[in-house]
Amino acid sequence: MTKIRINPFLIAAFCISLIFTNHQVYSQHTESQPDLINWNQSLSDDIDKKVIEYMELSHTPGLALAIIKNGKVVKRSFYGYGNVSKKVPITEESEFWLSSVSKHLTSVLILALEEEGVISNEDLVIKYIPDLPEKWNDIKIKHLMSHTSGIKDIHQPNNPETFLNQLFSYVPEAPTLAEFEAIMNKINIEYPAGENYFYSDIGMLVLSAVASEAADRPFDLLMEEYIFQPAKMSAYIYDPSESRPEQVTGYTYANWELGKDQNRESVLKLNQKAFGGGGSLFVTLDDMINWNHALNENLIIDKSSKELLWKKIELANGRKIDMGLGMIIIEYPGGYAVGHEGISGTHYWKFPEYNIDLVVLTNHGMSFSPNGLTNLIAESLGILDELDPQILLNKMQVNEVIENKEISIIGRYKIKEPFPTELYLDFFEKENKYYVMLQGLVCELIKIKNGRFLGYSDAYFFPKIPFLPQFEIEDDNVKWILGTHKLPLTQINN
Repeated sequence: MTKIRINPFLIAAFCISLIFTNHQVYSQHTESQPDLINWNQSLSDDIDKKVIEYMELSHTPGLALAIIKNGKVVKRSFYGYGNVSKKVPITEESEFWLSSVSKHLTSVLILALEEEGVISNEDLVIKYIPDLPEKWNDIKIKHLMSHTSGIKDIHQPNNPETFLNQLFSYVPEAPTLAEFEAIMNKINIEYPAGENYFYSDIGMLVLSAVASEAADRPFDLLMEEYIFQPAKMSAYIYDPSESRPEQVTGYTYANWELGKDQNRESVLKLNQKAFGGGGSLFVTLDDMINWNHALNENLIIDKSSKELLWKKIELANGRKIDMGLGMIIIEYPGGYAVGHEGISGTHYWKFPEYNIDLVVLTNHGMSFSPNGLTNLIAESLGILDELDPQILLNKMQVNEVIENKEISIIGRYKIKEPFPTELYLDFFEKENKYYVMLQGLVCELIKIKNGRFLGYSDAYFFPKIPFLPQFEIEDDNVKWILGTHKLPLTQINN
């Protein structure tokens, strides 16, 4: 088979790095912490180098990065293009789709309303949306915030097509409460509330409606009053009737070329002004810097409410999960981080022990690309030790690593079953090393034994990857090893 060498997408030469910025963003005065990180120009340059290299490797068109240390913005940088064909660079004016990172802002809205006595996270959903079927009776607001409601996710099979058609049809006016209840009646409840964790976009849509009913105001106006204005954000909820030239174009990498992110187009057809709690916001990098300041300084909710965002939820059986009332908790060797990620290629993480906050905004949708970047930046900062592959190999009981010989499966492959949508995997060579890229996550192929290869990546903690991919390669055939199953991949491009 003829090998194809990928020509990585060339990152724009345009790259702005402001070390101690004079831009009008808010400094922070956080609680005193030991100064564990010595910030300097060399460290900033090292991060620039790693970011650009990883963008090339993962085909990420554009990126904005902020690092906040002890309440001060020490790095505010822009890389690549917001629109590739028009050569529009990423700048401080670029507006990124925040997607699921928006969820924790919706949770903060609920906590702010709770401080005013308008609502309680212990309230039942049916208090505000009464005409729901009996299976909703035990679901509380806190279950929606922590993804423990049992509501089936929008991306899972068996959700009725009629529901999806209604949900993803943009209408100028928000549906009435009765219309919303009719849609929610079609939702599957997988398990009793509080018994398990099941990530649910739909739960956040319901949370938007609950907030509106409790406060007797539309969701978009609540976000403006309780979130955007106090945090001095220019952020907004997406409206398809508006033309915003500052919005970056969303991309995915498929068939060896960049294309527009179709998932973004379908999701944003939803009436976001009414139900935008799950991922409707567009923000600039400075919006996120200002949001981080407002959160750290308790400008919107007090400290005790804020800590509920990342206090681990205890399930009915006593097991605690890595989720609070809005933020994911990630534990890694030597520390922990709290935050969220978005399918549009966005990350927001806080490292409390180091008093470091990190914002990564990209326009590489349906991608794990920011996961690798977050890990590389954390390694540069000394927060996360560079991960020794042998640690993971030992965990997977891999005792032997064989010299990586030339492999013959260079190309693009896809797999359908058992996943709800097709997944694409790119096998490629770069500088005499072999890699597989799965949804923007770049893994080096390490040969272990019996024709098997392990896909190794530093992106092991953001988010926590429950397993590293293994493949069985024989001549031109490749199978993905998942547990006891061997799933054949179909080549679609040589």
